[in-house]
Order: sequence, then structure tokens, then C-alpha cells
Amino acid sequence: MKHPMIQNLYKRGHTWYVRYVIPRASRLKLGKESISRSLKTRDLDEARKRRPAALAEIIAEVDLIVDAEKYSKVAMIEEAAAFAEEIRSAPTGEKADLATYVASDRAMYFHEKKGYEAGQVYADIALRGSMPVSSAGRQYLESVEGKVSQGTIDGRRRSINTFVESMGDVPIANLSPRMTASWLTDHLEPSGKAPKTLAKYIDNLNLLWKWSFRREWCSGTSPFMDLKSEIPKAEKRKRGFSDDALKGFLEYLRGFPSAKRVQYEVALLLVYSGARLGDICELQVRSIKSEDGEVHIFKGKSQAAERVLFFHNPECLEILNQRCEGKEPTDQLFHELKRGGEDNRLSHGLSNRMRYSLEKFMPDAKAQGVDIHSIRRWAGTVFDNTPEIHSELADRMVGHKTGRLLTDVYSDGPEKDRLQEGFRMFGEAVKLRLFEIGF
Repeated sequence: MKHPMIQNLYKRGHTWYVRYVIPRASRLKLGKESISRSLKTRDLDEARKRRPAALAEIIAEVDLIVDAEKYSKVAMIEEAAAFAEEIRSAPTGEKADLATYVASDRAMYFHEKKGYEAGQVYADIALRGSMPVSSAGRQYLESVEGKVSQGTIDGRRRSINTFVESMGDVPIANLSPRMTASWLTDHLEPSGKAPKTLAKYIDNLNLLWKWSFRREWCSGTSPFMDLKSEIPKAEKRKRGFSDDALKGFLEYLRGFPSAKRVQYEVALLLVYSGARLGDICELQVRSIKSEDGEVHIFKGKSQAAERVLFFHNPECLEILNQRCEGKEPTDQLFHELKRGGEDNRLSHGLSNRMRYSLEKFMPDAKAQGVDIHSIRRWAGTVFDNTPEIHSELADRMVGHKTGRLLTDVYSDGPEKDRLQEGFRMFGEAVKLRLFEIGF
């Protein structure tokens, strides 16, 4: 006969046993979820009397194994948070009572071993749900793993860490509009970060607060909801390369050793297509539809970015064909690129390397409003100065206007011929402007 458990006591046969639920943080190290011990009595009242001493003995043994004397503050908080979750989500009052009992005992333990403050922190978290921002943040980030990119997770972690470093590891329930406003005006704004970055930090903390709200760790209205920096967005005048500057930059990149060759190859494809850096970096072998330079953009910044490019320049064709040789259709065309950044894009690392190269070649590039995207701006100037290419066709060629999927991508008819002819004329115009160095 199976006997019901009374708090953490249960009967096996005619004898009463005590059961200690091991904290989640220690289960992996011990290889079990609980420890049971006979109280060597058949009488329930006697079992209740013997229970505290037996529990204390078990807990001491567990602590010895997990080296509780060196128990870190982070581990203590995580253990307390695990008990808080068990108490909150327990399906029955009896299980909640058991978790509460064990959590109270652990709080007393930390009070004795680590001092009053440690015991109070443990009790506040485990028994009263007073969750520190750092612990809430760690659990929140764990909950979104696999749902968002690693770059996004890293960005949210930076935001949470910045808040804790600036304002202290306060309970998330204690956050107030006054505190968050102080964080913005006294810490974020003086850091010199761009207004767009400040807004991202605030948004990330707002997401954490909403997630914590659903777990009843905080209540009311998010103190991050209406938080906004008053620093005006700096007006940056961006412009395209001059012909001479672009010639020089391409020549500079072409002189790199083979390990850095990808910078030159991508830059040349950008010059002869007017595409975005992300469009070229995300290409797969299956994107190259023929040896004649037909390249399909299957996924881009917007729906309009899904289009077909045509390369006529011999060096571009050689790059595409060599990159495809011996590879599977789903392989990356530029295999050396690694994903990164908040958008988890293949262009992230390459963009940083090319920006560094540009600063080396042209130290005043930033002051002049020139960056890697300036290649695309330069291409826009080429389109503007090539009247043979109708403006509507030019918009579709650079991915600013949505074309017709059937005729622009899949058709071998007149529409495809118009795109191919448009890129031929564009390539000729590029060649004329860069003719002096043979591009």
C-alpha cells in the first residue's frame, strides 16, 4: 500500500522516512533529486520529532559534497530562485509547503554560515519572490535561447549587466521610474552612446521587466515603458565614394594576402552590382544559377531585396565560379564568414574588418561621411548618370522596389532580358569610371 506524504515524511511499509529535496543547483553534482532516510519508528508523532535532526544531518552531508563553504553568491541566488519557482508553480498546497519548509531551512543555513545578510537575501528570493535583476536576467536569457539569435542574446546581456553595474543588483520588484530615469541621465547618456543604442538598452530592460512580470516577480507598470533619452540624434551626412577614392580603396584591398582576399572579392561584387553588403555575404552556392553571372538574392533586408543580379565583369565571374567549385548547393559562397551581431548576420564580422581597412586607407573617412555603405551610394550615382537605365528598372536592380517574382526571377523571357541588359549597361558605366586601374 502506498502511503501519502505528510510534508516531507512518508511511510514505507510500517516505517516512517524523511525525504529531503536537493536544491536544483546541486542536483547535477549529486546525481539525484532527493535523499530519503529512515526515522526508525512506526509512530507518526515520533517521526515528526525526529525529522529536524535527520534533515539537518542530510543537509550537512549535501553541503559537504557541494562545498557549501565556498558557495558563491550567484549559486546561492540561483538556488533560492529555483525554490521560489517551485513554490510558485507547485500544483498542490502540500508540495508548496514542503518546498517552503526546505527553503526556510536553507535560509537559516546561509544565515549561520554566511551571515545575516546572506540569509536575508536567500529568504527574500525563495520565500518572498524578491528577485534580483541579475538573477532574473540570467533566467530570462536562458528562456530565449534558441528563439532569438546569439547576437541578440549577447546584446540583451550587455544591457542587463550595464544596469546592474550602474544601479546595483536591486530586486526587480523595487525598480521605479525615478530609478530608471537616474540610470538613463546619470549613467547611460554620459557614456557617449548613440541615441539609437540608448533606446536599445532601454528596450532590452523593458523586455526583461515584462518577462519578470509574468512570473509575478514584479507588479504594476514597467518603469522602462516611457523612458526615452532627450539627446537628439546626431545628423550625420553620409555620402558615396569619389571615383578616385573608390579606385584607391579597391587597389588597397586587392593587395591583401589570400587570407584577407574576401574583402576585395566582396567589395568588387558590391561595385558591379550596387547591392548591400548583407546581400552578397549571405549568398549560397545555389544562388549562382549559371556560369554567366546570374545571381539570385533569395533573402535580403526587405521583400524588395529578393531579386536577380547579373555580373558581366570577367573578374567577378571568375570569383563566383571559383567560389562555387566543389561545393554543395547550400554551402556559403564565402565560407570564411562567421555570423555575429544582434541580427546574427554573416556580414557582421566582415563589415568590421572592411571598416578597419577603410580607416587605414582613408583616416578621415568618418569625418567625410564615408563608410562601407558608401560603395552602394557611389553605385547610386552611377545609375543616376546612366540615363539608358530607366529609373524604375534601376530601383528593382538595387532592391528598392519590388519586382514581379514570376517575370523577374523565374522567367527566361523579356523581363529577364531587360534586367540582364540593365546590368550590362551598369557594368559598362562602372568600367568607364574605374577604367584607369583596370576594374
